[in-house]
Amino acid sequence: MIHLKLGVSTTISTGDIYSQDFLTLKEKLFLTQQTAIDFAEMHKLKFVELSILDPHNIKDISQKEFKDMLSTHNLHYTYHAPIFEVNLGATNENWRKLSVKTIKEHISFAQNMNIENIILHPYRPMGLDMFFPERIIENLLISLEELNAKDLGVNLLVENLPHQSELFSTPELLLLLENNNYCFDTAHANCAGYTQTEYINKLAKKIKEVHIIDGQKNKPDMHLPVGKGDINFKETASALKKIKYNGPVILEAFSIEDATTSIKILKDIFR
Repeated sequence: MIHLKLGVSTTISTGDIYSQDFLTLKEKLFLTQQTAIDFAEMHKLKFVELSILDPHNIKDISQKEFKDMLSTHNLHYTYHAPIFEVNLGATNENWRKLSVKTIKEHISFAQNMNIENIILHPYRPMGLDMFFPERIIENLLISLEELNAKDLGVNLLVENLPHQSELFSTPELLLLLENNNYCFDTAHANCAGYTQTEYINKLAKKIKEVHIIDGQKNKPDMHLPVGKGDINFKETASALKKIKYNGPVILEAFSIEDATTSIKILKDIFR
Protein backbone atom coordinates (compact mmCIF):
# COMPACT_ATOMS: atom_id res chain seq x y z
CA MET A 1 0.00 0.00 0.00
CA ILE A 2 1.09 3.57 -0.66
CA HIS A 3 -0.36 6.80 0.64
CA LEU A 4 -0.71 9.33 -2.16
CA LYS A 5 -2.46 12.64 -2.76
CA LEU A 6 -5.70 11.60 -4.42
CA GLY A 7 -7.69 14.12 -6.39
CA VAL A 8 -10.38 14.42 -9.05
CA SER A 9 -10.75 16.11 -12.42
CA THR A 10 -13.55 18.37 -13.62
CA THR A 11 -14.25 15.66 -16.21
CA ILE A 12 -16.63 14.03 -13.68
CA SER A 13 -19.43 16.42 -14.62
CA THR A 14 -18.38 18.17 -17.85
CA GLY A 15 -20.59 16.14 -20.18
CA ASP A 16 -23.64 16.37 -17.94
CA ILE A 17 -23.40 20.08 -17.19
CA TYR A 18 -22.54 21.26 -20.71
CA SER A 19 -25.56 19.39 -22.10
CA GLN A 20 -27.91 21.56 -20.02
CA ASP A 21 -29.37 24.18 -22.40
CA PHE A 22 -30.86 26.32 -19.61
CA LEU A 23 -27.44 27.23 -18.22
CA THR A 24 -25.33 30.07 -19.61
CA LEU A 25 -21.81 29.32 -20.79
CA LYS A 26 -20.36 31.07 -17.74
CA GLU A 27 -22.64 29.12 -15.40
CA LYS A 28 -21.54 25.86 -17.02
CA LEU A 29 -17.87 26.72 -16.54
CA PHE A 30 -18.15 27.64 -12.87
CA LEU A 31 -20.56 24.81 -12.03
CA THR A 32 -18.20 22.24 -13.58
CA GLN A 33 -15.29 23.44 -11.44
CA GLN A 34 -17.47 23.73 -8.31
CA THR A 35 -18.87 20.22 -8.75
CA ALA A 36 -15.36 18.74 -8.76
CA ILE A 37 -14.45 20.84 -5.72
CA ASP A 38 -17.55 19.67 -3.83
CA PHE A 39 -16.81 16.05 -4.76
CA ALA A 40 -13.23 16.38 -3.52
CA GLU A 41 -14.37 17.81 -0.20
CA MET A 42 -17.11 15.20 0.24
CA HIS A 43 -14.61 12.36 -0.31
CA LYS A 44 -11.77 14.04 1.59
CA LEU A 45 -9.47 14.32 -1.40
CA LYS A 46 -6.54 16.72 -1.57
CA PHE A 47 -6.49 17.87 -5.22
CA VAL A 48 -8.77 19.07 -7.99
CA GLU A 49 -7.61 19.31 -11.59
CA LEU A 50 -9.28 22.29 -13.28
CA SER A 51 -9.68 22.92 -17.00
CA ILE A 52 -11.08 25.58 -19.32
CA LEU A 53 -11.68 24.32 -22.85
CA ASP A 54 -13.34 25.68 -25.99
CA PRO A 55 -15.71 27.41 -26.56
CA HIS A 56 -14.50 29.50 -23.61
CA ASN A 57 -12.12 32.36 -24.29
CA ILE A 58 -9.71 32.53 -21.39
CA LYS A 59 -9.57 36.32 -21.70
CA ASP A 60 -13.31 36.63 -21.10
CA ILE A 61 -13.25 34.83 -17.75
CA SER A 62 -13.20 36.90 -14.58
CA GLN A 63 -10.01 35.88 -12.84
CA LYS A 64 -11.19 37.46 -9.60
CA GLU A 65 -14.41 35.41 -9.55
CA PHE A 66 -12.51 32.25 -10.42
CA LYS A 67 -9.86 32.85 -7.76
CA ASP A 68 -12.50 33.70 -5.15
CA MET A 69 -14.20 30.37 -5.87
CA LEU A 70 -10.95 28.44 -5.35
CA SER A 71 -9.79 30.36 -2.28
CA THR A 72 -12.82 29.44 -0.18
CA HIS A 73 -11.75 25.78 -0.13
CA ASN A 74 -8.81 24.06 1.53
CA LEU A 75 -7.67 22.20 -1.57
CA HIS A 76 -4.72 22.10 -3.94
CA TYR A 77 -5.21 22.60 -7.67
CA THR A 78 -3.62 21.50 -10.92
CA TYR A 79 -4.66 22.64 -14.40
CA HIS A 80 -5.20 20.82 -17.69
CA ALA A 81 -4.38 23.00 -20.68
CA PRO A 82 -6.59 22.92 -23.81
CA ILE A 83 -6.55 19.71 -25.81
CA PHE A 84 -8.63 19.91 -28.97
CA GLU A 85 -7.91 23.41 -30.18
CA VAL A 86 -4.10 23.38 -29.98
CA ASN A 87 -1.24 21.48 -31.60
CA LEU A 88 2.24 22.46 -30.41
CA GLY A 89 3.84 20.07 -32.88
CA ALA A 90 1.83 21.24 -35.89
CA THR A 91 3.62 21.23 -39.22
CA ASN A 92 1.55 24.28 -40.14
CA GLU A 93 3.60 27.12 -38.64
CA ASN A 94 0.64 29.47 -38.25
CA TRP A 95 -1.25 26.89 -36.19
CA ARG A 96 1.85 26.09 -34.16
CA LYS A 97 2.37 29.75 -33.28
CA LEU A 98 -1.31 30.22 -32.43
CA SER A 99 -1.12 27.12 -30.19
CA VAL A 100 1.87 28.56 -28.33
CA LYS A 101 0.01 31.85 -27.86
CA THR A 102 -3.07 30.01 -26.53
CA ILE A 103 -1.09 27.89 -24.08
CA LYS A 104 0.77 30.99 -22.84
CA GLU A 105 -2.58 32.61 -22.03
CA HIS A 106 -3.59 29.54 -20.02
CA ILE A 107 -0.24 29.44 -18.23
CA SER A 108 -0.76 33.06 -17.22
CA PHE A 109 -4.27 32.26 -15.99
CA ALA A 110 -3.05 29.29 -13.94
CA GLN A 111 -0.24 31.38 -12.47
CA ASN A 112 -2.76 33.94 -11.27
CA MET A 113 -4.64 31.09 -9.56
CA ASN A 114 -1.36 30.07 -7.83
CA ILE A 115 -1.33 26.75 -9.71
CA GLU A 116 2.04 25.16 -10.47
CA ASN A 117 1.25 21.93 -12.37
CA ILE A 118 -0.08 22.47 -15.89
CA ILE A 119 -0.84 19.34 -17.93
CA LEU A 120 -0.24 19.42 -21.66
CA HIS A 121 -1.00 17.06 -24.53
CA PRO A 122 2.10 17.35 -26.72
CA TYR A 123 0.50 16.79 -30.09
CA ARG A 124 -2.83 16.37 -31.86
CA PRO A 125 -2.78 14.38 -35.13
CA MET A 126 -4.28 16.32 -38.04
CA GLY A 127 -4.22 15.97 -41.81
CA LEU A 128 -0.97 14.62 -43.21
CA ASP A 129 1.10 15.41 -40.11
CA MET A 130 1.53 11.72 -39.31
CA PHE A 131 3.81 11.32 -42.32
CA PHE A 132 6.30 13.85 -40.92
CA PRO A 133 7.15 12.62 -37.37
CA GLU A 134 10.62 14.20 -37.31
CA ARG A 135 9.17 17.60 -38.13
CA ILE A 136 6.47 17.21 -35.47
CA ILE A 137 9.06 16.43 -32.81
CA GLU A 138 11.23 19.35 -33.93
CA ASN A 139 8.29 21.77 -33.86
CA LEU A 140 7.14 20.52 -30.45
CA LEU A 141 10.60 21.11 -29.00
CA ILE A 142 10.58 24.64 -30.44
CA SER A 143 7.12 25.27 -28.95
CA LEU A 144 8.10 24.00 -25.50
CA GLU A 145 11.16 26.24 -25.54
CA GLU A 146 9.04 29.24 -26.55
CA LEU A 147 6.61 28.57 -23.70
CA ASN A 148 9.51 29.10 -21.29
CA ALA A 149 7.51 27.50 -18.46
CA LYS A 150 10.37 26.98 -16.00
CA ASP A 151 11.34 30.64 -16.02
CA LEU A 152 7.69 31.46 -15.40
CA GLY A 153 7.68 29.28 -12.28
CA VAL A 154 5.25 26.60 -13.46
CA ASN A 155 5.64 22.87 -14.08
CA LEU A 156 4.57 22.14 -17.65
CA LEU A 157 3.92 18.40 -17.58
CA VAL A 158 3.70 16.55 -20.90
CA GLU A 159 1.13 13.74 -20.84
CA ASN A 160 1.61 10.40 -22.58
CA LEU A 161 -0.92 9.91 -25.37
CA PRO A 162 -3.18 6.88 -25.74
CA HIS A 163 -2.95 5.19 -29.11
CA GLN A 164 -0.15 3.17 -30.66
CA SER A 165 -0.61 5.09 -33.92
CA GLU A 166 -0.02 8.44 -32.19
CA LEU A 167 3.32 10.01 -31.49
CA PHE A 168 4.19 10.32 -27.80
CA SER A 169 2.28 7.20 -26.78
CA THR A 170 5.66 5.58 -26.07
CA PRO A 171 7.97 6.49 -23.17
CA GLU A 172 10.92 6.50 -25.55
CA LEU A 173 9.48 9.38 -27.59
CA LEU A 174 8.43 11.29 -24.48
CA LEU A 175 11.98 11.07 -23.18
CA LEU A 176 13.17 12.93 -26.28
CA LEU A 177 11.66 15.95 -24.53
CA GLU A 178 14.51 15.72 -22.05
CA ASN A 179 14.07 19.15 -20.48
CA ASN A 180 10.47 18.40 -19.45
CA ASN A 181 8.67 16.43 -16.77
CA TYR A 182 5.60 14.29 -17.30
CA CYS A 183 2.04 13.47 -16.36
CA PHE A 184 1.61 9.70 -16.48
CA ASP A 185 -1.84 8.52 -17.63
CA THR A 186 -2.61 4.93 -16.61
CA ALA A 187 -5.22 4.25 -19.31
CA HIS A 188 -3.20 5.89 -22.08
CA ALA A 189 -0.23 3.66 -21.29
CA ASN A 190 -2.49 0.61 -21.12
CA CYS A 191 -4.28 1.15 -24.41
CA ALA A 192 -0.91 1.78 -26.07
CA GLY A 193 0.05 -1.75 -25.03
CA TYR A 194 2.32 -1.12 -22.04
CA THR A 195 2.22 -2.52 -18.52
CA GLN A 196 2.04 0.02 -15.73
CA THR A 197 5.44 -1.01 -14.38
CA GLU A 198 7.39 -0.71 -17.62
CA TYR A 199 5.99 2.75 -18.42
CA ILE A 200 6.44 4.12 -14.90
CA ASN A 201 9.96 2.73 -14.63
CA LYS A 202 11.01 4.40 -17.88
CA LEU A 203 9.73 7.87 -16.90
CA ALA A 204 10.59 7.33 -13.21
CA LYS A 205 11.51 10.50 -11.29
CA LYS A 206 10.30 12.73 -14.13
CA ILE A 207 6.67 11.82 -13.33
CA LYS A 208 5.19 14.77 -11.41
CA GLU A 209 1.48 13.97 -11.74
CA VAL A 210 -0.61 10.87 -12.44
CA HIS A 211 -3.95 10.60 -14.24
CA ILE A 212 -5.75 7.47 -13.13
CA ILE A 213 -8.63 5.77 -14.94
CA ASP A 214 -9.28 2.27 -16.27
CA GLY A 215 -9.17 0.97 -19.82
CA GLN A 216 -8.52 -2.03 -22.01
CA LYS A 217 -5.13 -2.92 -23.43
CA ASN A 218 -4.59 -2.13 -27.12
CA LYS A 219 -8.09 -0.64 -27.40
CA PRO A 220 -9.31 2.98 -27.67
CA ASP A 221 -9.23 5.19 -24.58
CA MET A 222 -12.69 4.89 -22.99
CA HIS A 223 -12.14 6.40 -19.51
CA LEU A 224 -13.71 3.38 -17.84
CA PRO A 225 -14.39 3.45 -14.10
CA VAL A 226 -11.75 1.73 -12.00
CA GLY A 227 -12.40 -2.01 -11.98
CA LYS A 228 -14.21 -2.10 -15.33
CA GLY A 229 -11.08 -2.42 -17.45
CA ASP A 230 -8.00 -4.63 -17.25
CA ILE A 231 -5.48 -2.33 -15.53
CA ASN A 232 -3.85 -3.77 -12.42
CA PHE A 233 -3.88 -0.75 -10.12
CA LYS A 234 -2.05 -2.60 -7.37
CA GLU A 235 0.79 -2.84 -9.88
CA THR A 236 0.43 0.92 -10.53
CA ALA A 237 0.68 1.66 -6.81
CA SER A 238 3.65 -0.67 -6.37
CA ALA A 239 5.55 0.86 -9.30
CA LEU A 240 4.91 4.40 -8.04
CA LYS A 241 6.05 3.41 -4.57
CA LYS A 242 9.32 2.03 -5.94
CA ILE A 243 10.17 5.35 -7.59
CA LYS A 244 9.13 7.14 -4.37
CA TYR A 245 6.43 9.13 -6.13
CA ASN A 246 4.53 11.47 -3.81
CA GLY A 247 2.66 13.81 -6.16
CA PRO A 248 -1.04 14.13 -7.03
CA VAL A 249 -3.01 11.18 -8.41
CA ILE A 250 -5.98 12.61 -10.30
CA LEU A 251 -9.05 10.51 -11.10
CA GLU A 252 -10.32 11.31 -14.62
CA ALA A 253 -13.76 9.67 -14.54
CA PHE A 254 -16.48 10.80 -16.94
CA SER A 255 -19.38 10.86 -14.46
CA ILE A 256 -19.99 11.43 -10.76
CA GLU A 257 -21.29 7.85 -10.45
CA ASP A 258 -18.10 6.43 -11.99
CA ALA A 259 -15.99 8.73 -9.83
CA THR A 260 -17.77 7.61 -6.66
CA THR A 261 -17.23 3.90 -7.28
CA SER A 262 -13.68 4.46 -8.52
CA ILE A 263 -12.52 6.57 -5.59
CA LYS A 264 -13.65 3.92 -3.10
CA ILE A 265 -11.46 1.33 -4.80
CA LEU A 266 -8.51 3.70 -5.15
CA LYS A 267 -8.61 4.65 -1.47
CA ASP A 268 -8.11 1.00 -0.59
CA ILE A 269 -5.16 0.67 -2.98
CA PHE A 270 -3.49 4.08 -2.52
CA ARG A 271 -3.70 4.39 1.24
